[in-house]
Amino acid sequence: MNLHPLDPLHPFKPLLDEIENRPNLKKYLPEVLTWLRYIQGVKDRKMRITMVKDDLVPVLLEFEYPHRWRDTYRLMVLAKLYKLEDALKDKDQPYTLMSLTTYQDGDYSKKKMGGYSIDESFQVLSERGRDLMRLVKMRIAPGMEYLWTVEPHKFNDSGYPHRHYILNRIFNEEEMNRVRRLWTGLYCAGSPEYGIDFSVRVTEGNLRSLRNYVMAYLAKSISPLQLSPGEVVYHAIASHHHYRFFGASRGFSALMQREVGVSPLKWLETQVIDEWGDTYTAHRFDPVAAEVHDVLRDEYSVR
Repeated sequence: MNLHPLDPLHPFKPLLDEIENRPNLKKYLPEVLTWLRYIQGVKDRKMRITMVKDDLVPVLLEFEYPHRWRDTYRLMVLAKLYKLEDALKDKDQPYTLMSLTTYQDGDYSKKKMGGYSIDESFQVLSERGRDLMRLVKMRIAPGMEYLWTVEPHKFNDSGYPHRHYILNRIFNEEEMNRVRRLWTGLYCAGSPEYGIDFSVRVTEGNLRSLRNYVMAYLAKSISPLQLSPGEVVYHAIASHHHYRFFGASRGFSALMQREVGVSPLKWLETQVIDEWGDTYTAHRFDPVAAEVHDVLRDEYSVR
């Protein structure tokens, strides 16, 4: 790939060349370039929230511009998991761990059902994974709650995603087989051999081990130069289609909701400070920046 030496993406040229030389990844170069330019464009950006006290004295909060590939996002999820752990601390609850994988674009998958591309795999995990959970709650495990997280496949650096679920009940063999048949048969999402996997872990009265399990799959602050070609494509597609890296059922989500603080401060405006030090009023953010902004504004503002 030809990049001018002054192009901000020039340091990524070897990585982009690798992606260009892999047929299954090459078609995602537009999404990769867009994502890399976004990451590079916001790396020195900051956010500033201006508030005022009752005596009209201004108070400024200034912090690095948050997005899903910075530790800010990871810490937000961790805070939610701590709230969930606290809410369930008195329940000696058993949990089942379940992983979902889709068909890919190899010969086996194409022979079975035509195969899925990487972006189609994201869509299948998002839409059919949601439908699977609804059906399992309706027919197999009424009242079940769950957490989920997603990560890229390590095998062959394929760029494909797979999901990990934490389900708050134990499934017997018959029930696990019913769930397998739904995923591999009804939804034709993954193969009978590799599409779904169950394991059981019983916690000792809290979610600490499961919190650590979730956090292990959430990326720390990312430098694209440290990623493999498949991982770059994975993150670029997640960014392009706004796919989330973490989620929960309604019941668990309600337990993780933040409490709104009350203080003598009133929110006035939010500004973004670019890499040259120029400021402008921010009216729209990416989803994570918006959530972080709301957390800080609610924590310090009078409602």
